[in-house]
Amino acid sequence: NNNNNNNNSGGGGSGNSGGSGNSGGSGNSGGTTPVKETPNRPVLVTNDGRPTTAPTGVGKRIVDGVVRTELIRVVEKQIVRTEFSGVAIEVKAVARNNDVKEVINNSTLVFEQAGRASLSGTGFRTETPVNVWIFSDPVFLGETKVKADGSFDAALLIPANFSVGNHTLQINGVTNANEVVTQTFGVVVEASKATPEPEVVAPKVVKKLVLSLALTRNQSAPTKAQLAKTIQLAKSVVPGAVITCKSFVTNKPATKAQITQASRIAATLCAPLVKNKAVKVKFNRVAPRNATNLPSAKSKPVRVQVLVKAAVN
Repeated sequence: NNNNNNNNSGGGGSGNSGGSGNSGGSGNSGGTTPVKETPNRPVLVTNDGRPTTAPTGVGKRIVDGVVRTELIRVVEKQIVRTEFSGVAIEVKAVARNNDVKEVINNSTLVFEQAGRASLSGTGFRTETPVNVWIFSDPVFLGETKVKADGSFDAALLIPANFSVGNHTLQINGVTNANEVVTQTFGVVVEASKATPEPEVVAPKVVKKLVLSLALTRNQSAPTKAQLAKTIQLAKSVVPGAVITCKSFVTNKPATKAQITQASRIAATLCAPLVKNKAVKVKFNRVAPRNATNLPSAKSKPVRVQVLVKAAVN
């Protein structure tokens, strides 16, 4: 009984100390067994000194330090599931953009820097922590507490600077049978596929560009300076702009000759804009009755106004 007693001994005296057999502080005293706790460090080796790391696509179930045979399977191409000795665990890799990544090579989870390890399961003792690590160099991802119904779940962040390559994901917990269970998965971590920042487009500001020319009574054509202004105006607009050439007469009553003259001059003024095929030009002659709403020019009764509505950067 020496081996049995020593294996089950608690923090008290040895099983056979002082010839006591199973009495006086032995591990089996009173029929009690020490309550095991979830390891607060990663389990790196088994009882016989073998590493707990797993090759990619392989899972290891380690119970109280001993490797047990297990089978992992893939569910819906995205979830790796394992079930052994009453404990079921499911893990999936969630990318930075919240898409669930598909398992590769039949059973390998591929995590992404700044992505998440989403895990869930049942079979651990209620109200106990489930700790999660990832290594080669161990990094603690976090812990989750087992709920009253025996289930647990968590979505834990993979550090953005975690090294890419092959690694081991490790989940540790304690079962209702008082066994410390270490579940490992051989996984891959890849560089973050950062979501491209949306292109910032400067809002287009609608501007009303006005070229208002007052023509003398006897002026029958625009001057070179006036034409230069319209050409400059044509260059300032962007494709899709709508240009309206308006002609009107400010004196009332306007004669037919004056209206005709104003229309002719407006057409001449807007000619350079018409040649700019990127814009649309509308000619609109304002009737004398509406002229009072427009700029007055008592000494210069004929006025041509070029209105440009353009979306400009």
